[in-house]
Amino acid sequence: MDANGGELKQLTEDDLPLWGGCTWSPDGKKIAYAAGVLDKEGVDIFEIDVDTKNINRLTNMGVGVRSGNPAWSPDGNWIAYSVLQIEQWPLPENGFRIVFSDSTIYLIDSRGGIAKPLKKTIGLSSDHVPVWIPENFFFSFPRCE
Repeated sequence: MDANGGELKQLTEDDLPLWGGCTWSPDGKKIAYAAGVLDKEGVDIFEIDVDTKNINRLTNMGVGVRSGNPAWSPDGNWIAYSVLQIEQWPLPENGFRIVFSDSTIYLIDSRGGIAKPLKKTIGLSSDHVPVWIPENFFFSFPRCE
């Protein structure tokens, strides 16, 4: 939509549930977002071209893995995102709650490629939101709710 709340434009037509936000590329041409079905193919990172509506699936993390909170690098070449794995599925014995593992921040080339975990972030204690700060420095902080 435009800044005044008008000119709504639907970009996706699939029925995948969205998870963990979305973010504009630095050049304003694409949006990265997390979508998927946790117990089928998992929740992955996608990018969509705002003009053409072409969707590119960047990750394929697998069943029981939830990717989220994508963040573009300032140069637009990388996307950082958080990853959680299900440790316990929602069952009567755990009150029908999903229990996730600690989070890890991953990086993927925005043109596609292999997603790689950042070793220093393995086992962070909660679902972290990756944030890029001036130029090439990277930082992560817990999501505030």
